[in-house]
Amino acid sequence: MTPALDERGRSVRLVVRGEAAAGRLVGRGPDSEPLVAEVHPLAWLSAVVIAEAETDVTRKHDGWGTLRRATPPAVHEGS
Repeated sequence: MTPALDERGRSVRLVVRGEAAAGRLVGRGPDSEPLVAEVHPLAWLSAVVIAEAETDVTRKHDGWGTLRRATPPAVHEGS
């Protein structure tokens, strides 16, 4: 990961605070990600979950690349 820099070029640590949310499915993006409207936050993700995700991304050796799939994954609406 490229470090974030402040206006003077000093390295800073960004605080990432993820959340779980609900909303109305209105479509799919170019990588088949769900596009939602009327979003309502449900909960913050814990720092442990964020740290695990950062570790998984760091361990990944190849580029992310496109996530285009022949068939989009199922989305459970209203759950």
